[in-house]
Amino acid sequence: MFSRKINVRKIFFFQFFLLYALRNVVAESITIPPLHSFEDYDSCLALPSPNNTYCVVFAEIIPNATSTLWKNITQLSSDFRYNYRHDHLFFGVCLNTCINIVKSLNTDIEKYITGEIKDNELASYYDTVHKNNAELKANYKNVTNICLNYKFMEKYNLKLRTYIEYCQSGNSTPFSDNDTLDIIAYYIFGVILVLNIASSIYDYALKKKKSQTACTKNFYKEDLNTNVEKILTSFSFLRNYHRLTRRPNPNDLIKNLEGFNVIRIIGVYLVISAHVYLLVLTSHMQNSEFIETMLKHAEAIIIQNGTAFIQIFFIISGFLLNFTFNQKQMVTPSTDIKQGIVIYFKIFILRYIRFLPSLLLYILFTGTILNKLQDGPLWLHIAQPDRTFCREYWWKNILFINNFFMKYSCSHQTWYLAADMQLFELFLIITIITAKYPNLKKYIYFVLILCAFLIPSLLTYYLNLEPIYHMYPETYRYLYFRNNETFYQTYIPFYTNISGYLCGIICSDVFLKLVNNNNNATQNYHRILKYKLAWWSLIPMFFVLISIGTLMMEQTFEKPSIFVAIFAGLYKNLWVIICGLFVFGMCFKMGGIFHKTSVLPSSTVLAKISFQAYLWHFAILHLMATLYRPPIYISRLNVITIIICSYIFSNIVAFFITTCFEYPINGFIKMSKRRDYKFRNNNNNTLELNSK
Repeated sequence: MFSRKINVRKIFFFQFFLLYALRNVVAESITIPPLHSFEDYDSCLALPSPNNTYCVVFAEIIPNATSTLWKNITQLSSDFRYNYRHDHLFFGVCLNTCINIVKSLNTDIEKYITGEIKDNELASYYDTVHKNNAELKANYKNVTNICLNYKFMEKYNLKLRTYIEYCQSGNSTPFSDNDTLDIIAYYIFGVILVLNIASSIYDYALKKKKSQTACTKNFYKEDLNTNVEKILTSFSFLRNYHRLTRRPNPNDLIKNLEGFNVIRIIGVYLVISAHVYLLVLTSHMQNSEFIETMLKHAEAIIIQNGTAFIQIFFIISGFLLNFTFNQKQMVTPSTDIKQGIVIYFKIFILRYIRFLPSLLLYILFTGTILNKLQDGPLWLHIAQPDRTFCREYWWKNILFINNFFMKYSCSHQTWYLAADMQLFELFLIITIITAKYPNLKKYIYFVLILCAFLIPSLLTYYLNLEPIYHMYPETYRYLYFRNNETFYQTYIPFYTNISGYLCGIICSDVFLKLVNNNNNATQNYHRILKYKLAWWSLIPMFFVLISIGTLMMEQTFEKPSIFVAIFAGLYKNLWVIICGLFVFGMCFKMGGIFHKTSVLPSSTVLAKISFQAYLWHFAILHLMATLYRPPIYISRLNVITIIICSYIFSNIVAFFITTCFEYPINGFIKMSKRRDYKFRNNNNNTLELNSK
């Protein structure tokens, strides 16, 4: 009996101790400071001047070895693969609140002064982005430092080093600080709108005039008679809409490439999905643990590994370059070298000036108007970098070299356009050489295959890089790619993406050879069972590669490592081979529902506007990311909703930019060139040299 009482007592004390310990653990985890703490933005700016100023402040928690909370923060932040640095925080503070706190402290101010952050790289970046904010930052840095330390020490018994990213006064409005470039942008977009209205009215008048003497059912689909009429109707919305919805001639060989439509559509959707996850990492949120847990979920793992999927766009670009070049027979063995050089510059310049107007319009928009379309506590944190860098470093984009200068560059998503242009230049030279000297083709391809494997492998080995580029929570938290040399060295340079273009060119060579030998090849292969099974087997191969990539990302290797280097070269090129076979099969109508979807009229339109959707989606994401004033509670449904809405709005914007700007400008370019040097006509708008 006595023994039983002792056991009951032991069990009671054990349970009490366990509950107490668990309570302490939960309490400590709950008291970990949130990554974002923002006071009410609108009520602050509504205060009387001069205290109606709102500042966004970056802070570092000062280490304290005696604090249990600091130990918990350090332990949580140590898993950099999945967790944020919880000692790096953002605050939104109202100056009026801080001034009142400082006044109430009287003589106790000194113990709350800790100075500025030690992260000089980040401080320098924010100084560059918000250079016009220097005076406000200098005036309020001590006040915000004292204020935040007072509140933080009261709640967590820890100190902060602080740095003002920017301050915003309630006396200014989005349109109150317009400069010359802003006004020029308003005029340019206004002129584009007026041109579309006037050109559409004139086109309608021509239709009415013609209806008196002839049938006008297909008026907007037909070419006009004179160059004057073509110029005056170049901005006609209905005419350009019919160009957009026009499909290739059924007798054209290029119609067999309509299968690329669905690849472009899915590709743009996946890019937007990945960039939504990227922007979520930068958002002000209540529940950072959702992101940290989400990165371990299946969809995030697929996106992390799916970065290699970008190769499919390089494959399509290479395929179309070689396909168009060989179909036009621009260079033959009898072509002299001087003529080959002339052809190179004609093709390159034509492609360059087709990209340039759309890119310039987007840079102008992000450098001026975008900044005016939204406000909020974190808006300038997200939008100001593009406004600053699009004004100062626009030349990197128009020279298509911004993939080598990503930190201080405008519109980070345009790295792909730069890499694609550089690869186009390289492989245009190679295509001309192999057309002039066919006997050299095998040797040149062999050297390029070696380079495609060796370059990423050697870079990975000698620079101690990761085998696969993937995002960590801190990768893009500060609106530029930080502490991720794998991204800079092996993901975005053109020379590490040679394999994609080369694979596209080889697929094009094989496709043209098969079609030339058998006119019915595109009608027969997709009906043969073994080819169908081979094509469908590519889909599980995608997931096998993703699984292998996931295992590699989970491992930690001593560097330099020969194994890691070899894997880096193999992994990217295996993706290229599988994506290349996928594209090749679509040329022969493989894929069943995939190919049937590709030939739908809606798919044709979405594929044609995919370039503009890719270009403009980042602006849409910036606007979507700052719809909420206070830190938001993020859920999976929330992320899916943002992805779907961003995709829809990106395509809506792309539709109007394509019909109201891209097609009219391209019409002028076409009219300015002699017929012999045109590389596209109205019947193959979907598939052209500038792979979108």
